[in-house]
Amino acid sequence: MRKQIEDFIKNSIISVFSIDPGQIEVEIPLREEHGDFSSPAPLKLASLLSQSPLELANKLREFISKSEFSKHFQEIKVAQPGFINFYLKKSFYFEVLKQIIEHDYYARLGIGNGKRVQVEFVSANPTGPLHIAHGRGAIVGDVTARILEYLGYEVQKEYYVNDTGGQIEKFAKSIEVRYDELTGKKVEFPSDGYHGTYIIDLARNIMKSKSLDNTIDQERIDFLIDYGVGEMLKDHREVLSLLNVNHDNYFKEKYLVDSGLVDEVLTMLQKNGYLEEKDGAIWFKSTDLGDDKDRVLVKSDKSLTYFIKDIAYHYEKFVKREFDTVIDVWGADHHSHVTRIKNSLKSLNIDPDRFEVILIQLVRLISGGKEILMSKRSGEFITLRELIEEVGKDVARYIYLTRSSNSPLDFDLDLALKESMANPVFYIQYAYVRAGSILKQATIKGIRIRREDEVNYSLLSSKTELRLLRLLSLLQDEIVLTGMKRTPHRLATASRKLAEAFHEFYHLHKVIGESEELEQSRLHLVIATRTALDLLLSLMGITKVEEM
Repeated sequence: MRKQIEDFIKNSIISVFSIDPGQIEVEIPLREEHGDFSSPAPLKLASLLSQSPLELANKLREFISKSEFSKHFQEIKVAQPGFINFYLKKSFYFEVLKQIIEHDYYARLGIGNGKRVQVEFVSANPTGPLHIAHGRGAIVGDVTARILEYLGYEVQKEYYVNDTGGQIEKFAKSIEVRYDELTGKKVEFPSDGYHGTYIIDLARNIMKSKSLDNTIDQERIDFLIDYGVGEMLKDHREVLSLLNVNHDNYFKEKYLVDSGLVDEVLTMLQKNGYLEEKDGAIWFKSTDLGDDKDRVLVKSDKSLTYFIKDIAYHYEKFVKREFDTVIDVWGADHHSHVTRIKNSLKSLNIDPDRFEVILIQLVRLISGGKEILMSKRSGEFITLRELIEEVGKDVARYIYLTRSSNSPLDFDLDLALKESMANPVFYIQYAYVRAGSILKQATIKGIRIRREDEVNYSLLSSKTELRLLRLLSLLQDEIVLTGMKRTPHRLATASRKLAEAFHEFYHLHKVIGESEELEQSRLHLVIATRTALDLLLSLMGITKVEEM
């Protein structure tokens, strides 16, 4: 329905004002009193026509109200400062309920038309264990991919492995020093090395299977890089699997250099006029594309910067693997890098609008109203593995989704550990269980659930029943908006609202044992609610439990 409203508003503007407004936005309001759908189109139109948005909104409302399209709505209202709010008729809710029962109304949508999308997320440096902030990026990326797949896109989930460069060298040298210490040598640990106890564990494991005594310097470092990166990557995959996150592909940075991709990109940039040699280094002339300064790609010592490898990586995604859209999930501290990558794509004749970034803000672990900074187990930072072991994957996944990715998140450990209705995951899963319990009871009692054309849905008339019907009717549009806007946190909100409405329905209304007509209509409502909760839990990657 949302897309139909968008199209009709646009056509109405063209008819009434003889102007094409371009893209029209229609949202699902957070507050039910603002309607089922709402559009700020008059505000955009006011800037184009230099007229009052309220006057324009009233003219549009009058035009739409007189059209055949208005038959879907109980009411169309204008609200300050220039919104048009649409209130659907009950008959629309009943029609959606019928479709949920008759067909698979929530079946996978085909709006993606099989276009190829890559979602790259986590991509943590393999120099240490994953921490709690990585968990947020993992869930945002994973759920974004799940939604896009549901919408009909061909999705690949990728993990970029940074296995070259200065940090990897420091990582290897840190293991080397710990190894030498374990063999009794007196060595000084580098001040910029990796100090975690996991480095000692890696060194100890090497001692059990291999001696480094007869290896020369670079051979030794190369081995330690391969071993250390391999072990860390193995740990990352295992921890992510505990969180029900599995990547389709692991792309190693080393390949970019070994395959000649970096040289290929440098040649293209030179050909397109975006390279300059200065002070022995090779610079990207990004100021020609609006950047505040040019950027070094190859240093004077011939070593490659992170930036040129990142350019080559994104070139490889778009040109070699031919993804239609690439979505990267990055920490918010990388926000300035977004424009740089978009500029580099322009310089390679790739449409920068095909590249998107979801920025993830910080996560704080809170207990007793205070932030927990250190692990009780190791005295160091809190690992993602520890968090999952403490609260479980379902709770972790849900809480990571409770706020927009561009807002900081306080992960409330006390709430996460509660096994009661106060725990949001328990609350949603229990709604799913309750719906299933009612249907099992109907089966035990031998109640035949009628076909949708044999049920009188108009008997569903209470405030609680209508709220459930509204949420069920809007869910498909909610999921589409979530996917298109890359806002997976909306699923957490939608599932909580649906669970809340169903628990209220459960407490206020009897289903089995009512008059046969009312019993049937409410059973259909229960089936539809369980179907919707099933979909939401699947998209969020949360377990659907049958008993609690």
